[in-house]
Amino acid sequence: MIFAEVKNNAGFKWYENQNVLAKGFLFDEEGNFYKDDRISRFFKDVENIDSFRRKLKVANGSFAVIVKNRSEIYAAVDALRSMPLFYIKQNGTLFISDDGWYLIRKASLRELDDIGVSEFLLSGYTIGNYTLFNNLRQIQAGQYLYYNYETQELELDFYYKHLHGNYFTLNKEEYFERLDLIYKNVFSRLIESVQGRTIVIPLSGGYDS
Repeated sequence: MIFAEVKNNAGFKWYENQNVLAKGFLFDEEGNFYKDDRISRFFKDVENIDSFRRKLKVANGSFAVIVKNRSEIYAAVDALRSMPLFYIKQNGTLFISDDGWYLIRKASLRELDDIGVSEFLLSGYTIGNYTLFNNLRQIQAGQYLYYNYETQELELDFYYKHLHGNYFTLNKEEYFERLDLIYKNVFSRLIESVQGRTIVIPLSGGYDS
């Protein structure tokens, strides 16, 4: 059994299109902009985990999405996890929501997670997909979830990883040109995404500001 419930409409509202729940905004590989009800339509033709993964790889933005497809469910957050999703697998049922406290009450969780608590006490936050409660987990940045309730198969994998590598195959001038293009694209997408609204930039007063 699969139980999906979304609660948080602050900032960006959840939109439902047939079997898709989505919120936020994104640009596809051709620069097309998806926001509000259009973002749910971006994922509406997802038929299996492979097509879901392909969609995620070209989605550039801030979003969260849940797709219910027959006996399967797919869910993901963007590469920065700007809109969190939580899940619990309990007695063959997968609970998924954007509200962790709602899931805690829904699944009647009482026990704290020893690893999550230790991580929080040592660093001030939990690491990976852990939370403070036993069995309550979270989808990590750049990660997707797949669950089949007939086989009870649960899979988590990354469609994007924040990894470093040796990418220096071009000369310095070519990298400067590429970086300039990246900056222009970033701010062009930002301007289009706010759709005429005022942009507020908080400054700390330090040297960086």
